[in-house]
Amino acid sequence: MDEIAIDSFGATINFDASSFGFATPTNLTVNYRSQSGQGLFLPQTTSYNPVTRLLSVTLALTGQGGDLGEFIFCYPDLADVPFLPILNVVESYRGIQPFNVIGPAMAATGVTYSVNEQLPISVSWSPKGFARSYQFQISSNQNFSATLVDVAYQTQAYYVWTNAAPNSTYFYRVKTLNEGGESDWAVGSFSTVSPAVSVIFPNGGEALKRGLKYFLRWSDNIAENVNIDLYKGGAFSKNIATNITSSGAYQWQIGFDVIPGSDYTIRISSSTNSALSDLSDGNFTIVDAPTVVPGSITRLGDGRVQFGISAPGASQVTVLGSTDLSAWQVLQTVPLTGGSAVFTDDAASNLVQHFYRLRVP
Repeated sequence: MDEIAIDSFGATINFDASSFGFATPTNLTVNYRSQSGQGLFLPQTTSYNPVTRLLSVTLALTGQGGDLGEFIFCYPDLADVPFLPILNVVESYRGIQPFNVIGPAMAATGVTYSVNEQLPISVSWSPKGFARSYQFQISSNQNFSATLVDVAYQTQAYYVWTNAAPNSTYFYRVKTLNEGGESDWAVGSFSTVSPAVSVIFPNGGEALKRGLKYFLRWSDNIAENVNIDLYKGGAFSKNIATNITSSGAYQWQIGFDVIPGSDYTIRISSSTNSALSDLSDGNFTIVDAPTVVPGSITRLGDGRVQFGISAPGASQVTVLGSTDLSAWQVLQTVPLTGGSAVFTDDAASNLVQHFYRLRVP
């Protein structure tokens, strides 16, 4: 607001809540400062008329150099409530602070996480509501009668610990502190174990198709990169990836240079220590998409339908049938010999038309 030759005056000022678009003006307070752009906004006694939808405030305005000040509208601040912090998964520290990790995984209740005994340990949590600071403790006993780490005041929502002993279990707890007081303890645990790599997928029994993309998955607690190799019949077949970041997943498109077969495994190993590795627990299959052998479809004399199936590398194929292309039912799981088989539809004799789908397995 601007003024000319006015030192001060008293005024009742009305603000149209509708024009401002306030959804809930009943709990709004008008705040005022006497000079635009500087100074503190102070709350003024504010009334609201629900009929006229006007916010009203009466005050003395003091002019300063052509300036009568400015107003803002404020809702009441939320009260500080010390909610229990949300624990994240405990991990081996790999040089990335937890606050740089997008979407840290929430810890499961009652789970003791395994971490590499040779690396620092990253313990992190997420605030719920307002957190002014945290208190954090680590102990070797569940009742925390003695603490190995006791941080009374911490503003960061993580802690990296370097003094854990091998093959040991530890308990940790953290609480939130704010103007409303302090929360209860959120309690978790972790155990130190030897460095390890474990294949998750494919880990035996899967059927993967040539030409398609799959995420190879594993878990580990190591800091270094990993190598991924393909084995056939227990012998090295080809390298899939070398010295890649150990993120737990790698997308692999199976090329047509890979021969179909049912005796494949993958090995994931440390890039700095090849002995630190894991192999699929069982064989998986690499196949081509199953097809109906061209020209093999035949209607037998009794009305049944018969056709040949080809699926190199597969040991069996599932045949599904439909009369309308919308509802499908499994007709038979057909065993293959050398990637081939003949299927006979015994139920087709009474059907005018029948549609088929093939899948592996």
